[in-house]
Amino acid sequence: MTTTTPPPRPVQPHALLVSTPFQGHINPLMRLGRRLAAKGVLVTFTTALRAAVRVEEDGDGHERAGFRFERLRGGGLGEPEDPRFSDAGDRARHVEAAGPAALKELIRREAEAGRPVTCVVTNAFVPWALRVARDMGLPCGMLWIQSCALLSVYYHYVHSLAAFPEADDGASGRSLLAIPGLPDLAIDDLRPLLIYASDQDMWREMLFADLSVIREKVSWVFVSTFDELEHEAVAALSEHLPVIPVGPLIKPEIGEIDGSSDDDGCIAWLNAQAPRSVGTLDGVTAATLCDRGKVVPWCRQAHVLGHGAIGCFVTHCGWNSTTEALAAGVPVVASPRWSDQSINAKFLVDVYRLGVRAPTPVTREALRLSIEEVMSGPEAGAMRLRAASWKERARAALADGGSSDHGVQAFVDQIK
Repeated sequence: MTTTTPPPRPVQPHALLVSTPFQGHINPLMRLGRRLAAKGVLVTFTTALRAAVRVEEDGDGHERAGFRFERLRGGGLGEPEDPRFSDAGDRARHVEAAGPAALKELIRREAEAGRPVTCVVTNAFVPWALRVARDMGLPCGMLWIQSCALLSVYYHYVHSLAAFPEADDGASGRSLLAIPGLPDLAIDDLRPLLIYASDQDMWREMLFADLSVIREKVSWVFVSTFDELEHEAVAALSEHLPVIPVGPLIKPEIGEIDGSSDDDGCIAWLNAQAPRSVGTLDGVTAATLCDRGKVVPWCRQAHVLGHGAIGCFVTHCGWNSTTEALAAGVPVVASPRWSDQSINAKFLVDVYRLGVRAPTPVTREALRLSIEEVMSGPEAGAMRLRAASWKERARAALADGGSSDHGVQAFVDQIK
C-alpha cells in the first residue's frame, strides 16, 4: 500500500494580501505587509483594476526585500480604463463577481512557481476572498483599518449582543448604548454608521457578510490601533475575536520627514514657520494669504503633521487621520461628518482630551474660536503635553518589542 506524502511546508512563510481596489484600504494593508516582510515573510500583494496600476507606479520601493505585487487577472479585472469601473459601487460589484476565480488562479500560479501561499490576509469588504481562502484550505486574517471601538460596535450589532437604539430615537445626546470596553455612545454617535443604512446598501451588505462569519472563518483579526490607545476595547473584544493590534499603520514612520518627496512644497513652506505656529487664524487678508498660509489640492498628510511647525490639526476624524495626529503629537479641532468620524471625535475630545469639537454647523467664527482654544486657550498647554505623550506611546508600540511589534511577531511565529 502506498501513501501520498503531503508537499513540504515552504521554508519561508508566504502571506497573500488581498485588498479592495480603493486607496484608503490599500495603503494600510501595504504597510502591514511591509512589516511582515521585514520579519522574513514573503508577501504578495494583490488588488484589481486601476488601483493595481497605481500601486505598481507608486510602489515606493515595496517591490523588494520579500514584498512583491501580482494583479488579479481575468474577467476584465486588469483593464484599468474600463468605463464600468469609474463608479466605486460598480467597481466593487465587478470585483466581487470576477474576483473569486481570479484569486483561485493566482493562488494556483503561486504554488506552481514554487511559492505556495501559507495564509491569506484581506481588508474588510472582501467577503469573497475569505470564502476562496477557506475553500482552498488556507487560514485567513482580516485587517480592520478603523478603530477597535468601531469594530466592536459593528460586531455587537451583527451578532445581536447589545440593544441598539432606533435611528429615529428622539433622545439625542443621551447615552443609549453600552458596549464593554467603550464609553457610552449616544444615537448621534451611531446614526452615521452602516448600521442605519438601507438593507440594500452594498457596503453594509459586504461588511456584514464579513462580520457574520468572522468568528468561523478568520484566524487573525489585525486592527490598525495599538494596545495603549484602545486597551479596554481590545481586551473586551478579544473575548470574542482573536484581535491583534498592529498600528498605527501610518507613513512615514513616526518622526520621519523626507524632504525629497516634498513635491507639493508643503515641507519647504513649513520649514519657514515658527514651531507650533501653523493652525492659527487671525484676520488674514487675500493680499497676505500667500505669506501666511498655503493651499494645495493634496498633500502627504503624515509628513505635514510630523513637522514641528504644526500646532493644530482641523480634522474630519477619519481613523487614518486620527492615528496620524496621535502619532505626530498634534492637538486637534474635531469636525466629524459621517461614518465612524463622530465616534473617533468622541475619543479624541472626551477620552484622550487632545482637542475640542467644532460646533455644528461649522461657521468661520466658530472655527476661529475652536482653533484659538486649542492653540492658545487655558487648556492648550495641557493638550500639547498629552499629545506629546501619545506620540511617544505610538512610537513605543512600533519599536522592537513594543505592543504592536509583538503582535506582528506572534503572527509570524504562528505561520512559520
